[in-house]
Amino acid sequence: MNKLNVKALTEKLNFVATKNLGKVFFAMFLMIMVESLVSGVVVFALVRIPSVENLTSLYKAIILGIAFILSTISFLFQTGLLVLTLKMVREEFVTIGFVFYGFRKIKKFLPLALINSLLVSF
Repeated sequence: MNKLNVKALTEKLNFVATKNLGKVFFAMFLMIMVESLVSGVVVFALVRIPSVENLTSLYKAIILGIAFILSTISFLFQTGLLVLTLKMVREEFVTIGFVFYGFRKIKKFLPLALINSLLVSF
């Protein structure tokens, strides 16, 4: 890639970022809040466990299952955020609902999310 292409892409990205800055920040804020609430479930479950030495295999399976589910949900949100920013760069119509795009097209993205979650959780 030559310097001319990098400069043109940088200028376009700066224009798009300044034009849609409010939407991007609100989308990231919304995504962070929802992921934080869902992650609070894991923290609550970990606090409720009496001690690490006495963990049964059931508790371990539950914790791994929750981590797997959270990782899958996080991947679907990240997919939505990427679709949102891609539409902004293409100068297409954008709403905050695109953050949930991964959930709307779950048949398409769930296999990728499950593979990602397997790699991250275990």
